[in-house]
Amino acid sequence: MIMLWKRSGARPRVRPLAAWFWMLLAAAAAGAAIWSVSWWLLGVASKAPAGAPRVSAQIDAVRTGLAAGAGAGAAVGLMLAFRRQRHQEIATALSDYDAGERRITDLYIRAADQLGSDKAPVRLAGLYALERLAQDNPGHRQTIVNLICAYLRMPYTAPADVNLAVYRDQHRHQVRYQSARRGLTAQELKPADTREEHQVRLTAQRVLATHLHSDDATRFWHNINLDLTGAHLIDLDMTNCSIVTGTFRGASFTGGVFRGAAFTEADFGEATFSAPDFRDATFADATFTGHTNFRNATFSSDADFSGATFSHAHFDGATFSGAYFSDAIFTGAYFNNATFSEDAVFRGATFTSAHFDSATFTGDADFSNARFSDATSTRKDGFRGPIIIGAYFNNATFSSNANFSSATFTSADFDGAIFTGVTDFSSATFSDVSFGITDPSGDTTARALDIALNHIWPKGWGVKPAEGSAGRLTRITSA
Repeated sequence: MIMLWKRSGARPRVRPLAAWFWMLLAAAAAGAAIWSVSWWLLGVASKAPAGAPRVSAQIDAVRTGLAAGAGAGAAVGLMLAFRRQRHQEIATALSDYDAGERRITDLYIRAADQLGSDKAPVRLAGLYALERLAQDNPGHRQTIVNLICAYLRMPYTAPADVNLAVYRDQHRHQVRYQSARRGLTAQELKPADTREEHQVRLTAQRVLATHLHSDDATRFWHNINLDLTGAHLIDLDMTNCSIVTGTFRGASFTGGVFRGAAFTEADFGEATFSAPDFRDATFADATFTGHTNFRNATFSSDADFSGATFSHAHFDGATFSGAYFSDAIFTGAYFNNATFSEDAVFRGATFTSAHFDSATFTGDADFSNARFSDATSTRKDGFRGPIIIGAYFNNATFSSNANFSSATFTSADFDGAIFTGVTDFSSATFSDVSFGITDPSGDTTARALDIALNHIWPKGWGVKPAEGSAGRLTRITSA
């Protein structure tokens, strides 16, 4: 079959060759077959004995040539028949494709209309219809996920009997964030406070979590991005989910579980996490392979990142209650200006570079057995700029105990740091450590506010009494 193909947008269009072309082709094929076969056989017949035998051979040669021409014509006819059949098959396939797309579009529009209903059962039916549509049509999954995410981004007020004080605070935060982004007033954003809507939103969250759960191969939706910017999320459970890009900037979480989740890119900037009934924010054993943003996030309850793996994690300006990063792995960790109002536990964590400049530790800070490595790495996440190796605690404030026992440092800067409670560097190892030497006497800008406590400083360092009971870090031997 010979035909020309053109493209109009994304859909192929078939343009068959003109009829005169096929007539000319058939005639040419028949003529060529007659001439070539006759010429060859006449050449053979010319070698027959003269007389009747030669004449008979020549007649047979001509007859065979004509038969060959008829065969060539029949072959062209067969080709034309195949062409017509193939053309019909293509037309049928395109018709079926169009019908399927129209059916999917119709189902999608009807389900989207159901989501806009004022009746909760109708909205639930719309969610389940979208779920079924996405499950059966992989090419439409991201679009359907986008619609579900858009629904969850709609402003929402929780039922009055479900931790109202917590939800009210979160709604205020949500309204402020949405208003700033969209230029709307709080009154325009205020939704109806219904128990039914609470159940609808929980169902929408479960639909996403069910199909992003990487352990269920039959129902797993691959390569999905989530945009839940400014969304109000209740008991969101993304355990072992796999997400390419997760955007949760400005979102409000009442409980949030991401245990074992895998992100390529993640943005939780300015998000707020609260956990009524002791439901903490949990990212234990999660994997963040690309750029990760928690800048200015607020954790009003404990945040558990134990065993998590980060490429480049930015927690600058974040506010934590209790923070647990035990055995976490960081290529780059940025906690500049972060506030830890309760215990901050980084026990056994591994850092290629760590930045805690101007961080405030109100509770105990535990960096025991942490490793601050000088290993270099090749960035694969598109993050620009060099990796600055070392541990930086410049101007950090430790208002309670600071435990760096058995930690391993390649280089560490504590210039301007303030140590209030017991500070323990026992068995810690350093290639280089600085507390900010500022004058020939060896005094530094780093201070211990109570030198009577049982501090254990790095080898070669001690305190020199300063004002009151305080002291300044100083070299007592060559390090």
